[in-house]
Amino acid sequence: MSLPPVHRHGSLPSHSTANSSTTPNTELSARTWVKEPGSPSTRALLLSATSPTRFASSVPETKAIVARRVELRGAFHPAAVSASTSSPTALVLRPAADAGFVFGGQRYIELPNSTALTTTDPRSGRTRELVLTRGVRPYENEIDAERGVLNGPRDYVSDVLLFERQGEKLVYVDVVLRSAPEHGFLFEDPRISAFVDESGARRILLSGTDYSPHVAGATNKDVMNRYVELTLDGTGLPQPVAVDATTKRPSFRDLSPRPRASESGHAFVDAKNAVVAVNEDGHVVVRTRFRPSKDDPAFAAHPQVKPWGYGEQVFEFASFADLQRYDWGHALDHLVAATAGQLNANDPRPMPLHAACTAVDDTFHELYPKEVLAPGKGKGFGPGTPPVRVRRAGDELFLSEGKGASERSLGRVPTGLLEGLPIDDGGVVHLTFDHEIRYCVDHRLVDGKNVDAIKRVYSASIKLWDRTLTRLDKVYADVVQPLEDHQRGGSGILDLHHTYPMGRVIVEGAAGPVVRVVSGESDAHTASCDFDVLKLLVEMARGGERERSGQVYAPSSPRLLLEQRSPRATT
Repeated sequence: MSLPPVHRHGSLPSHSTANSSTTPNTELSARTWVKEPGSPSTRALLLSATSPTRFASSVPETKAIVARRVELRGAFHPAAVSASTSSPTALVLRPAADAGFVFGGQRYIELPNSTALTTTDPRSGRTRELVLTRGVRPYENEIDAERGVLNGPRDYVSDVLLFERQGEKLVYVDVVLRSAPEHGFLFEDPRISAFVDESGARRILLSGTDYSPHVAGATNKDVMNRYVELTLDGTGLPQPVAVDATTKRPSFRDLSPRPRASESGHAFVDAKNAVVAVNEDGHVVVRTRFRPSKDDPAFAAHPQVKPWGYGEQVFEFASFADLQRYDWGHALDHLVAATAGQLNANDPRPMPLHAACTAVDDTFHELYPKEVLAPGKGKGFGPGTPPVRVRRAGDELFLSEGKGASERSLGRVPTGLLEGLPIDDGGVVHLTFDHEIRYCVDHRLVDGKNVDAIKRVYSASIKLWDRTLTRLDKVYADVVQPLEDHQRGGSGILDLHHTYPMGRVIVEGAAGPVVRVVSGESDAHTASCDFDVLKLLVEMARGGERERSGQVYAPSSPRLLLEQRSPRATT
């Protein structure tokens, strides 16, 4: 079964106004499904999702997008809204019974947060372009503004579905991995990391969020980031992941610590978004997002390191074999010890060569207008795609998946564009396509009552890393923003304005190789953008217009060490 894409060639128009709202905040329309049930505040919350305000950054989107498509569309679109039995002020939202598509015998109503991969069919040598998407089964959502319930999804379960691009369509192939809620196992947000290891073999890892109980005897779920290695069949297609017949779980390997005992019971690490790549030294680098508990024993062991909220980290290993031997139960200890400058290279346990927080809450600039930001809310972020590698030789640039992978020429750079290019002659940089999140206030008026709905607004950003993939040199913020209708509502998750890169492949475009980035949008759809890498690098040039506006900048170093104070003098 194939789904037709919606085509958009050329970049979107720029938006650089501080007045982010282009939708008037009006009284609830008589055409809205709900008139009497629910409170005015809850109906305002619903209206904010079905007739969304438009939040734009103070800087424009990139002009380096060659093509843009919406390829898999979700179909929740609250088709049934009714009063809830749990509260007189609540509403329950449901999709239509026949919404969405049936794949592999299961109905799916949303198809967001996809990743991508290219393989070679050994029979013909033909390249196969694959998309692995998160297929969300039918669910319902209860909202109740009076009780502060902005999202209360029930039976929210997703599987990993495999599609192949055939011409301009994505065609369903198979289910790669099913969640098993009846066994307490949910798998979310798949990411593909493909790289050449120390033996010259190409590895293909499927990583993601294992949302299951990870404390012995517990029934409450927690999150870990974990992976399985995919194998290809004789045609170059990934085979379904093998699962245990009893638990319905794969034989996962960890990319984050398990919960461990603490003063409060157990310390959990909210770990997501891990991707794996090889740097110029042939070392394997895991980039991830850890949000640890403040009472984790790692901080007690190093009291000079303060806990962080959002944080992005790198772990560097000498080889893929070393990564596989590593016990991630020690990862937070090693990370905090490295921050304190006390990582013990003589430790007999397998260890990373390097571990560091590359970013925390105050690392990044906020370019959305202050007047739309929710007071007291911080900024979030995280890894999106594995990197692409760019090498410069004189005036010519070469693009590849990473060290050891085949290169494609991006052509020669005109002399006038070489100056300020953020890559030196003979140098290598890596680009990742990631996300940032801020919280914006959507002001609504219903039945004469003012209501503020808080929206999570995700934009795409690009990070430029050094040759080792451990130092973040530049950030290019808000390169893609949730400005289109499908990016601002229609999902069963009501508070998302959302573009969320998760996968990338290098494909041949009309004028040469492009990076095709696959994203989830509004937590409902799959879309892709083709990026002209040379144009991106020119926009990121030192002293260029984007740098002068503050959209391209060198991020600040994370401040994690507590200020050292001398003991108070006594008299």
